Formats: sequence, structure tokens, C-alpha cells
Amino acid sequence: MSNSDSGRAPDISKLPSSPSVTSKTPKDLIGLVETIVSLTTFFISFMVPSDWILMNLESYKS
Repeated sequence: MSNSDSGRAPDISKLPSSPSVTSKTPKDLIGLVETIVSLTTFFISFMVPSDWILMNLESYKS
């Protein structure tokens, strides 16, 4: 058994450092209408399939 494989944790100082994450303000602001349309689409895309399953649950059981 070698000394490098003795069950010790790796030396963190030898790992490459990760770049820091930076963000900037958006170039174009999202308007109220765009926000409403996107949230409505998101809501419908999740609710319609689950509603369909719940409404037809009895037929799925048989």
C-alpha cells in the first residue's frame, strides 16, 4: 500500500479555483404583459395535465 492511498482526504489547496459568478442588470426590462403571459403559460402547462389525470382517475383505476 502506498502512502498516497492511505485514506486521507485530498489536499484542497491543489484543486483549481472556480471562477466567481457575476451578473449584470438586464439590457431590456420585462414588461407587465410579458410577465403575465409567461406566468399564465407556466401555470397552465403544469395544471392541465394534473387536472386531466385527477378528472379521469376512476377510469385509470379499472
